Amino acid sequence: MTRSSLRCVSTCLASLLLLVGGAIAAESVDLTPWADLGSGPLAVEASLRFAGSVTAEGAADAVPTRGDYRLAYVQEELPDSGPQPVFARRVDQSAAALRDDARLLLARPGERGAKITAASGPLTRGELDLVQLAADPLDIDGLLPLGNVRDGGTWKVPSGAVERLLRLKKGEVCEVVGVVSDITSTHARLRFAGPVHGEVDGARVEIDLRGVALFDRQLGRVSRLNLAWKESRAVGPATPAVEAIAKLNVTIDPADEEERLGADLLSQAAAASSDDRLLVTAGGGAWTLLAGRDWFVVADDHQATTLRRVEGGQVAAVTTLASTPQRKLPLGQFEREVRYALGEGLQQVVKSQETPDDKGVRRLMVASVGKAEEQPVEWRHHHLAGPHEALAATTTLPVADGKADDAAVRRLVESIRPASAPSETADARAPAVRR
Repeated sequence: MTRSSLRCVSTCLASLLLLVGGAIAAESVDLTPWADLGSGPLAVEASLRFAGSVTAEGAADAVPTRGDYRLAYVQEELPDSGPQPVFARRVDQSAAALRDDARLLLARPGERGAKITAASGPLTRGELDLVQLAADPLDIDGLLPLGNVRDGGTWKVPSGAVERLLRLKKGEVCEVVGVVSDITSTHARLRFAGPVHGEVDGARVEIDLRGVALFDRQLGRVSRLNLAWKESRAVGPATPAVEAIAKLNVTIDPADEEERLGADLLSQAAAASSDDRLLVTAGGGAWTLLAGRDWFVVADDHQATTLRRVEGGQVAAVTTLASTPQRKLPLGQFEREVRYALGEGLQQVVKSQETPDDKGVRRLMVASVGKAEEQPVEWRHHHLAGPHEALAATTTLPVADGKADDAAVRRLVESIRPASAPSETADARAPAVRR
């Protein structure tokens, strides 16, 4: 072969390699979801495993903890749900037994992750923990950068997307970065890593997050997501400190035709209330109430149940519900008992009232102001008498800007009703008023 021929071959080969190299370098994937996740029926499976320790408020020693949650459900968007989409979910498998009333769920997009409610009535806090996990399918698309990304290309995941994914309130640090690590004709593998600082239930939390997602190019969405994180959570206004390592796996597949919810379940879900309050029992199971999700049970036994309401990272109210003797208690006598219980801390009783018969419950209320531990507070004392049982509800409210906001307390107390089938009649040995 002549030198000129060799030069020609070399030039052609170099050009070919340049073209191939350019094609490889230019390989990219469009990570824009084709449609909203609720556009078709989906079969979702999630598993969460964690291990670590919890330290209660005021405790010296940490207590080991571990958990293994599994959840499988079919999801369909409700027809004609309006501008805010609503999704029905039928739970087919869970880590623990769910009441039948808690197996048909509703999911709505929320500021801090998808909000889950039950179609047939309120969930308990324990049931909510089973069915409202991190990395809800409604929030996963927020990890994607939208548009074309080259193999090896990176992007910073928006802090709002991470907060919804992990159900956090925004903090000072959110440095999660995504990278396309592998592209094939059918999938793109995405990796995520970075620190996240935020707030959960009023408690400061620091998370070191790692994750891998599989973007299905045929379906135009994430079909697999594996997350692992190390979490350090401080003692909160109503929750213990936590040191834990967790792993969460989520799979999302198109549901088979025979798996779909059917017209009856969709109709039942469409008619459900959007009330997201949680069911709480008190008085040894003799009473039930509905508490907003910012209320947390911090102590509970046969005699009394104590809840704290958290707002802005602070305790906004403390309410104790206690079994009390069933008796005919005049309003004047109740006020005198309140005055005696508060003692020198009481400055003024500002209101006393009686509701004679509220759906079978006679209600007494005394509102007062004073000081506790040298701090200005307001109190709300309630006495509720049903046909066979009675309950005392005592609330302490910190005073801000000269007056306490008791709207959440009024809504809480107004929801208290005798249980339709109490598990056990509460022991009636406690006084009518608790300090």
